[in-house]
Amino acid sequence: MKLHYKHLKNVLHVDPYSHPYEQVTQEDWRHLIDDVWKSKEHKVRSKAGKKNRKKLEYNHCSGSRSFVATMTIQPEFNGYENLEFLEFYKKTVSKISIII
Repeated sequence: MKLHYKHLKNVLHVDPYSHPYEQVTQEDWRHLIDDVWKSKEHKVRSKAGKKNRKKLEYNHCSGSRSFVATMTIQPEFNGYENLEFLEFYKKTVSKISIII
């Protein structure tokens, strides 16, 4: 939803209040903008999160599930192969940068 808000504001240059996210009431949309995304606390946490994500050497590509959860549905995830943990890890991690 925040990406929708930022797209409206920064790319389309339209009033984000008049274009709420799908199936979100006008009242809830206004609350998200005014009380959440524009709050100082949210901006500080968002900035810290961006900074911390840039420090990651590796970025997993298995979505929002943890490795443990993904391994329990491993055959569905990896094309019905039965992989050991190391091979599974290699398949679900993409290297972003190499630290020397």
